[in-house]
Amino acid sequence: MAQRWGNFSENRTIRWLIVGAAGYSLVLVACFLTTLAVSSWTAQDAKVAERRATDTDSKPPQELLQVPNVDLMQLPPNVQAQQAKQQITQLVGTIRQKNQQQQDGYLIALLQERPDLAGLPFQMGGACRMNAGVSTSFGLAVGMVRDSIAREQQSIVTPVEPVSDYWHHLSQSPIPNRDEAGIAALTQIMGPEKTSRRQAVAEQLANVSHPKATRALAKQAVFDYDRRVRVAAIEGLKNRPRDEYTDILMQGVRYPWPAAAAFASQAIVKLERRDMVPQLVAFLDEADPRDPFEAKGEDGECEFKVRELVKVNHHRNCLMCHAPTTTAKQDEVPGLVPSPGEAFAPPTSKDAYGGDIPPEGPAIRADVTYLRQDFSVMQPVANAAPWPEMQRFDFLVRTRTINDVELADHVQKQKARGQNHLSENHKAALAALRQLTGRDAGTTAAAWRSALNLDAQARADKQ
Repeated sequence: MAQRWGNFSENRTIRWLIVGAAGYSLVLVACFLTTLAVSSWTAQDAKVAERRATDTDSKPPQELLQVPNVDLMQLPPNVQAQQAKQQITQLVGTIRQKNQQQQDGYLIALLQERPDLAGLPFQMGGACRMNAGVSTSFGLAVGMVRDSIAREQQSIVTPVEPVSDYWHHLSQSPIPNRDEAGIAALTQIMGPEKTSRRQAVAEQLANVSHPKATRALAKQAVFDYDRRVRVAAIEGLKNRPRDEYTDILMQGVRYPWPAAAAFASQAIVKLERRDMVPQLVAFLDEADPRDPFEAKGEDGECEFKVRELVKVNHHRNCLMCHAPTTTAKQDEVPGLVPSPGEAFAPPTSKDAYGGDIPPEGPAIRADVTYLRQDFSVMQPVANAAPWPEMQRFDFLVRTRTINDVELADHVQKQKARGQNHLSENHKAALAALRQLTGRDAGTTAAAWRSALNLDAQARADKQ
């Protein structure tokens, strides 16, 4: 009996030891996993905090405030909400009627009546329309961007970085044309956002091997006013196929905003694009991109035109950049047209665009885009209430016919500056040439061609 009791006690002790050891192991594993989670959260906290700290000194250049504004409709600042909505509704009806008679019929007629709009880079027909598969995916991707912004706003313990959060959820989704639609939604919504978000976009796109990601990075490198964003974009362009973005860099060199030319020059140097030396040299033979130039008009007569930077208030001109919705909602990505006098939908609202349910009131199709901006910036608007003071402006280049008075004024300015004048764009190109080649061959294309023996190289390439 005593022996059996001793065996029982010994077995019970062993069992308790086993249970205790197992429990201790579970505690250790739980502590380890908790430590990993806390470390991950801490790293994410630090990353988000670092991004937020970069926003304090990121302000758009003052000269962008002076850029001429272009509007489709002229509504007075004190217009009543109901009156504004009524005018917008009437305009939507007119547009739909003309578009039923001819594809993009309203825009075609409008450009005949509005010379101030005729020189904008409108696209029509198939060039302005997403195909059905991409537009459906684009609508879903827009909703996912909204959801990520909402998660950031609702986060309490663990900060949410909306760009990486969005791309994480997008990568888990089975939607077709995922990268193409996802890039379009991300860059369109986040394009004018605060510095930390734009920088996060550049860092995210660097991990996406799609030609549209490459071109979006190139645009950030050329047009973003914050150096940190441009540096991130340039890093993302390294090891990318050069033919996917060279034209954007040269577009920047020729751009009628001198800052873009300087940014493009810096990007060319940082990317060590010595293959672009012949293009930069050839540009030295071109006129100042902001000077008037002679061209034939529609009637065949010669006239003088000028390329100039203009801006469009994003929320006041929905119907200039997009077609209105139709009665058939399939494959359309609807968005509410905001009315002055009424607060417009925030980015997290399904009325913004891309919602599952068509918005109540006048609406546009985000999948039909007549105008695509080069870049977007938030700028203050006086007497904006109930709209926010900071509103989005889209910047692009207009080619406009100038009158005789403007031409005479230019001729006088050209005489005053002298023959050896160098435009800011040409200075930017020369800076890139000197840094890429380690030489200084002067300021003319002929001198650079001779110094670099470019003519002989061109003949050899032809052979």
